Order: sequence, then C-alpha cells, then structure tokens
Amino acid sequence: MQIYAHRGANLALPENTMAAFRQGLLDGATALEMDVRVTSDGFVVVFHDDDGWRMAREKNLVSHTTWAEMRRWDVKKGAHFNPMQMHFVKQTFRIPLLSEVLEAFPQTMLNVDIKPSNLRAVWLTVELIRKQQATERVCLTSFSWRVHHMLHDLRYEGPVGLSQAEVACVYFIPEGFLQNMRLRGRAIQIPMAWGFIRLDQPKFIAKCHRLGLTVDYWTINTCEDARRLIKAGADGIMTDDPATILMALA
Repeated sequence: MQIYAHRGANLALPENTMAAFRQGLLDGATALEMDVRVTSDGFVVVFHDDDGWRMAREKNLVSHTTWAEMRRWDVKKGAHFNPMQMHFVKQTFRIPLLSEVLEAFPQTMLNVDIKPSNLRAVWLTVELIRKQQATERVCLTSFSWRVHHMLHDLRYEGPVGLSQAEVACVYFIPEGFLQNMRLRGRAIQIPMAWGFIRLDQPKFIAKCHRLGLTVDYWTINTCEDARRLIKAGADGIMTDDPATILMALA
C-alpha cells in the first residue's frame, strides 16, 4: 500500500512546499504527490494553480512570471490555519523548484501532475527528471490527453498515470477488448466517484489489476474511506492528512 502525501501534509502546512513534503514523510507517507508548472523563463516549479492569487495573493499567471519574481511569493497567505497552527503565521513559505524536491528526497517515490498541456512544459519536466536520473521513481500524470501523447512521443521511461479518457475506457469497455488495447499508462489514479459512477468497487479494482494497472485514489481524508478502499483492494491512497490516515490503518 502506497500512502501519498497529497501536495505534502497540506492540512498542517501550506501545500506543495518543502515543509509540507517533509511533514508528510515524517507522518509516515511513503510517497509525495505534487503539481508542476513552468515559469516564463523556463523553470519547473512545484505549484498547483495557474496564477498566484489563492496561495500568495499574487494575481500574475505562473507562465507570465519569472522564477526570480515567483521565488519571493509567500504561499502561506492563501492557506487556512487553525488555532493549533498559529505559530506558523510569522514564517515565510516559498515555492520550491522540482529540482530541489528531487535532490531533497532522493529515495522517495514522487507522483507529479503536469498542469500545463503544452510541449514546452512536458519537455522541460521530462528532461529535468532524466538529468536527475530519477525516472524510475517519478510517475508523471495529467488530466490532459495532450500531455499523455507528448509523454509517449518523448518516450518517457518512468511510470505514467492514465489520462481521463483512458480511465473511461477501462471502466466502460469490456475486459476482452481492453486486453488488445495499448494503454499509455500503467497507473490509474482516480476519485472514489465521478458523479453517479462509483469507481471504488472491488469488481472495478480487480478488473484494473487483471489489466496490469495499479489503482490509487484521491483525495482520501477520512479513516472510514481509507479502510474501505484498502479492503476493496486499492494499491494507493492520496491524502492531505497522512498522519490521521496511517493511524487508522495501523
């Protein structure tokens, strides 16, 4: 069972920061989940949104901002602190580069969601991971089918998550036909449900396993859901609160 700290332990610390990643691993997570974007001058940064308003109260788009400008953003401004976390208010939380995360956690599995659906972003991300010799431990994924096509064209050597279109194929197409299809990814990362369609049933998980797919669920923050998914056969859980989930599973 893989326990991913979703954007780090982001219920305790601002998401996608080095502090949140360290806390997630201290809490017992076995892998880190994060998002990447590319600055105007070509730096791959760990950041979820297309602009800085929610996290840093900065209106600029990441794609229109240089790394020198973005590294000054304090991303705790958009975080929601409870009274137990007030001692963090006076601290500054900066956005890390993907290269910094790879260097800081050299033995840790990473799940990296590429947000922009353009060749520049995909190519820069893949080349950085190759340069760090980290392809075996970095799973690349995206909601965009274009990103998946680019990863295929770039012949990324590491694991790749399925696109949303491929997830739909796995769910709706009979298994016999799927055996002859060439899926571009080997990991299926999904919520428990899409609207009225339940994706967390043991029958569906077993179908994925027969196709050679690992099945990870996001974003799971209750002990009840975590226990049920493990019982159903899930391979991984992405959570904002790894400490609570791991206590429940123990």
